[in-house]
Amino acid sequence: MTHLTALTDTFTLTNGVVMPIVGFGTTATTTPASVVAALVAGYRQLELTPGSEGAVVAGLQTAGVARADLFITVQLEVDVTSPVPAAIAATLEALHTDYLDLALLPAAAATSTLGAAWQALETALAAGKVRAIGLADFQPDQIAALAQTALVPPMVNQLRLNPTDQQPAAVAASKTAHMVVAAYSTLAAGALLTLKPLRKMAARYQRTPAQLVLRWALQHDYLPLPRAQAPAHIQENAQLFDFELSFHDMQVLDALQGRSVTPKRSK
Repeated sequence: MTHLTALTDTFTLTNGVVMPIVGFGTTATTTPASVVAALVAGYRQLELTPGSEGAVVAGLQTAGVARADLFITVQLEVDVTSPVPAAIAATLEALHTDYLDLALLPAAAATSTLGAAWQALETALAAGKVRAIGLADFQPDQIAALAQTALVPPMVNQLRLNPTDQQPAAVAASKTAHMVVAAYSTLAAGALLTLKPLRKMAARYQRTPAQLVLRWALQHDYLPLPRAQAPAHIQENAQLFDFELSFHDMQVLDALQGRSVTPKRSK
């Protein structure tokens, strides 16, 4: 991807829906203040995980950003006691909204009921409860299995992706199926940030290691979903559009594939 200029640049999904090319990732420990800081920094895609809804609602109320100006992505909390329709209804109620921009079906929740779960997402899409539907952590065999019965192909696959964990088979299968690849854990919970090759490169670019890794994701046409709590880190993670990694430096980062790293406190 070239000519990236801002957090509000977009990918266009296969059904024509556009989504910002970077999202702000949330967790159960995300605070309303962090959500406000992300919106102030320019993020307009919020990626929610179960437990973060209250902080997101409170942050949106404080920031005063209109719902129509946001792209809300939700990984559904689906199990045998909470099938897809119930999970969507609960999420809509928790967020005080009548639609989600993107609903993701997690692979771990769909192993035995994949066809029925995806059909329920297709129904929600047709009813306008969601604007786009996708997957989380689906591997090539699961993508192939879904393709046998899906009437609406998935539009996104969200994967754990960073220079040390690149999942080439899952990425290739996703892109072949015309899905946008979203990247979570891009900083490996902060573990990447102490690697010597990355720190040396960051000093040369006069950037932080986090910025280089997020830029690496963008230049691979991934949609990074950085998480942070401190306003300074949130702002830092948004400053990705006034520099570009060289072809050689992309290769250096790609060569970190398989490198063992130890997770640290989330950045």
